[in-house]
This record gives sequence, structure tokens and C-alpha cells, in this order.
Amino acid sequence: MPTSSRKIIRALWRTGRNLSSCTPIGRRLFFPRQALAEAFSSDTASYSWRLFERHSSRLQQLGFDWRVSRILEVGPGRSVGNGLLWWAACGGEGVSVTLWDAHPNMTPDATWLQNAAGELLEEADRRGEPESRTTRTLQKVAAAAVAPPIDYVVCDQRSFAARAEAPYDLILSHSCFEHIWEPEPTLS
Repeated sequence: MPTSSRKIIRALWRTGRNLSSCTPIGRRLFFPRQALAEAFSSDTASYSWRLFERHSSRLQQLGFDWRVSRILEVGPGRSVGNGLLWWAACGGEGVSVTLWDAHPNMTPDATWLQNAAGELLEEADRRGEPESRTTRTLQKVAAAAVAPPIDYVVCDQRSFAARAEAPYDLILSHSCFEHIWEPEPTLS
């Protein structure tokens, strides 16, 4: 099957699944609680690194100022990895990250960030990543020497817009802006 056909079929499947998940029955069917991310896996770490590298290199080419204090990731799904990588790359200290989902996709616990940092470091070793501020900061998280201020917020669009305290310096999204009816007033 040609790649374009697979992409179309995948897009149709996701659209149908996402529309079905708007109902309580659909959410239970497509996103059962026992299937929510309980462990951050090496596959997730690999994907997070690839995404981070692609987006950070593009932003760097555009002259991105890495001195940010507030980061928002819209629709992180089942992965804290990307938000954690951006937090570490921006220096960690004085940087807060909000992960916003409309539906609960993660089950954060006391060690979720430590575990994710450990998986990201293992993936960095597999990839031959040189030591950097990002990996040094992740090492501190994995060792529980630092607790990143990363909040996982689950609420609808209106509730999120109402709770925003100040503008975000960096807003990340990988495939969910199309699900926000009015992105500008919600995220600004």
C-alpha cells in the first residue's frame, strides 16, 4: 500500500477515534484506564528525543531565545518526555512546564519524572548524545536531586483559558492544535 494511502487511512482512523472519544462510552472503549501510560518506555524516549531535536534545531535556526520561564505543551498525550526535555534544555532552574490535556492520558505519581528522565538518559546513551546542559539536568532529575516544576493539567479549553496566569514563552504542540476550536484566545 502506498505511503499516502496509509497516511489517509491513519488520519481517518484517528479522526473517528477522537470523535468517538467525546462520549463517555467512547473514552472507555478507546482510552481505558488500564491502558493509560503507567511507565515511560524506551520507545517513548526515542520519539521524544527525535521530536525535540527536530523542533529545537528549527527554532535555533530562527534565533530562538532559550531563556524562557514558562513552557506549555498542548496535548502531551501519554508522554512527559518532550516537556521534560524542553525544561532541561532551557536550563531547568526558574523554568516551569504545564502539560495540558483535555482527557486524562497520564497517571502521574511520585516517580514519574525520575523514571522518564532515566529513560531519556538511556536513550541519549544509545544515540551517542554528547554530554550537555540537557543531559546533566536530566541526570539530576533521575537521581531525585531536582524536582522539575512540571504540572499535568486536565481540563477543557474554556477552563484552561480561565486559569492562565501569565503568557507562555514557548508553546509546543505536535498534533493537537487542530482539536482546539479557537487556539488564539485559549493559548494567549
